[in-house]
Amino acid sequence: MNTVEVIHFFTFDAITYVVSVILIYRIQLADKRLVNKSLSQRTMRDVFVSIKGFSIWVSKQTTIRTLFEVTVIMVFFNTWVWEVGLLLQLIETTSSGEEWYSILLGWYGAIVIVVNLLIPFFWKELSMKM
Repeated sequence: MNTVEVIHFFTFDAITYVVSVILIYRIQLADKRLVNKSLSQRTMRDVFVSIKGFSIWVSKQTTIRTLFEVTVIMVFFNTWVWEVGLLLQLIETTSSGEEWYSILLGWYGAIVIVVNLLIPFFWKELSMKM
């Protein structure tokens, strides 16, 4: 952060989004193995077969591998930027910035957990087990 201004972290984050959009646009999918099976006919074995097939497909696709790499970088910088930015803002604007930061991150984590537990109840195709 001492070598470049903070704004350039946001610039880099925006660039990674654009690269992701371009890579997603270039992906072509064609999976016909499970098209005829309904959701209730699929088994746990089908999940592992799909994961294996996806892994084999990904190993042959440079675009999707690049997309995954860019996504990892983007998520890291996106998460890092807002967390560090929030901490810096709270430290500069309040006398107990670190305490507020801990409280806000705690509430954020609790809300994420509750939302992830409630999603299956609102999205009827998912079960709690899934």
